[in-house]
Amino acid sequence: MKIAISNSKFIFLSVSLLTLWYVILYMLVRDSFFDNWLSHTLAQTTTFILSLLGQNASCVEGTISIQNHPTVCLANYCNGLDFMGVFVCLVVAWSAPWRSKLFFSFFGIVVIQLLNLFRLTFLALNHRYNPESFDINHRYTFIIIIYGAIFLMWRNWASKTAKDEVAQ
Repeated sequence: MKIAISNSKFIFLSVSLLTLWYVILYMLVRDSFFDNWLSHTLAQTTTFILSLLGQNASCVEGTISIQNHPTVCLANYCNGLDFMGVFVCLVVAWSAPWRSKLFFSFFGIVVIQLLNLFRLTFLALNHRYNPESFDINHRYTFIIIIYGAIFLMWRNWASKTAKDEVAQ
């Protein structure tokens, strides 16, 4: 019976927090200074990574180009803020010590942004060298990969914290 109550509480909290997150995101955060800064930083970092990979890359106003060919325009909707919010909501909704939640939220945000940098780098190269597959990779492949990673990170952490709670 305790598991059913815990699951119901988790589902209720998750849905409530996600709803609150999306209201805040779209009413207050979207196109704010932080949102623009995050997008700009990701675009510049992606350009730097592409340069390290030997590409002649540049970034002007969020548009990443390779060999003067525009490849990816990093809009605020593509900066990973949605992913980070979903992840943090799941972590906060789970029954675990707050210290663990804070540490794991930070860890997860870092992993999500590293995946997002990989995604942006791959999509820029994909658009430049194999543009036919760009749309499917942009719309589906990386969404599945990132949400899959979010779920796996959360599931592994939730399993560990549940075992720790049972052991005490």
